Amino acid sequence: MATAGRILIIPKGKYSSATQYEQLDLVLHNGDSWLAKQNVKGVEPSDNNSAYWHRFTDILNTVKSNVLDSLDAVSENEQEDMIAGALAVKELESKMNEVEAKIPVIELDEANQIAYITTNQG
Repeated sequence: MATAGRILIIPKGKYSSATQYEQLDLVLHNGDSWLAKQNVKGVEPSDNNSAYWHRFTDILNTVKSNVLDSLDAVSENEQEDMIAGALAVKELESKMNEVEAKIPVIELDEANQIAYITTNQG
């Protein structure tokens, strides 16, 4: 019976020139993911080495495009509201930290049956 060979893409992480890659290995290199077309070692993934590598995704440009598309979909007023909301959250976090510093902490010394009450103020 004949075998089909490798049929799954195998993620291999960041490209290394010292690693032997097999057909359908997927590597990350210079912001892109590349799929090995055949067994290869020491041949850098690039459009110039298309006999060995296929650009699987252009990750950086895809992310950049998606972010820019998302920003374009948000009106200027919505952007201002988002910034104001983020600033309000930061202010609230600061106030919560101030209140938390004033909350008493109870520490138990079970051996001596003593409770110590302190605050987080230092």
